Amino acid sequence: MRKSTNQIIVGAYVALKDIKINALENKDKFALLKIFREFRPIAEKYNKDIEEAQIKLKPDNFEQMQEKAKQWEKDKTSLSSEEVMDINKYFREYGESIDKYVSSLNEEEVDIQSEPLSEEALNKLLEIATDLTLVGMLNIEDALGSVK
Repeated sequence: MRKSTNQIIVGAYVALKDIKINALENKDKFALLKIFREFRPIAEKYNKDIEEAQIKLKPDNFEQMQEKAKQWEKDKTSLSSEEVMDINKYFREYGESIDKYVSSLNEEEVDIQSEPLSEEALNKLLEIATDLTLVGMLNIEDALGSVK
């Protein structure tokens, strides 16, 4: 068993979703599919946890403050500068509370049961995944590789 973090697992899952793996050897395809199946519930739970936090951490009068912000977007003279500052503070504090929660969620450790991909298979996967960002590549390497 290996350990990783939600951030790395979810990042790898997102990066792996669109990669065509038919260029890999069969044993590596099946190993990768097993890993992908293991990562899916972790990523789904992570996303659900964030959605729930966004709802649960929503401050009182959220909808009214959104309406005020929309009103101000349409007509910049509709609110005083003090009201605009209050709206900005309100949404900044909400955003900070979400960010703090997501940050702690990102760092939660996750046990990985599946075996890492061989270095050769990992290199081949990264070679065929031409649309990956550097972060996506690093997440895949961290989550699927044997270096921990």
